[in-house]
Amino acid sequence: MTYTDESAEIWVKYLGELEGSYVNPSTGQTETVQRSTFVIVGYGKTLTLRACEDAEYDAYTLSDWQGILEDQETCNVLDNDTNGASSSTRDGIVKASTKFSMIGNFALPENAKAVEYGMLFTTAAGKTLTLENASTDSSIKRLKASKHTGENDNYGQYVVSIKSTSLSGSYDLTYRSYVTYTLNGKTYTVYADKAVSETVQF
Repeated sequence: MTYTDESAEIWVKYLGELEGSYVNPSTGQTETVQRSTFVIVGYGKTLTLRACEDAEYDAYTLSDWQGILEDQETCNVLDNDTNGASSSTRDGIVKASTKFSMIGNFALPENAKAVEYGMLFTTAAGKTLTLENASTDSSIKRLKASKHTGENDNYGQYVVSIKSTSLSGSYDLTYRSYVTYTLNGKTYTVYADKAVSETVQF
């Protein structure tokens, strides 16, 4: 599925009116409110995605988007860092006859370039899924994706699959998307805010 808007500079996915916390600048107190909640899914005039769920995608200029972000009482953005880079994970394993798949998405601002993107995955309980932990804990698997949708390396949707022919029974699976990128000579990694955990029957 491809969306095009000649005035677009950033694309976001609308997740709905969700409850969240923010610090009220007038009082300094943390308050819980219902806010319009988004995930950044792409940059540029065109957005190309695989249609795997019903979703609302909106296009903005960067100046309009910045104006929306300034009102933290009514707007919240998930899965992003201070550079505007985003890594998000679709909830729900996709099962096929011989494999199961996890779907992720990344979006990077202008002049940023993706170095690596994929999923951190475990069947163990109580693990914090980061690249650092994956390098020292064999129960956390670093599953790199090799290709993505999108016209360049500034955004894309990707699939990471694991063969399941030898699996039988119920498994507790936890996974979290990440993207490592460079911007202005520095390297950054952004993760989905929360890992997805689910029990899957094979």
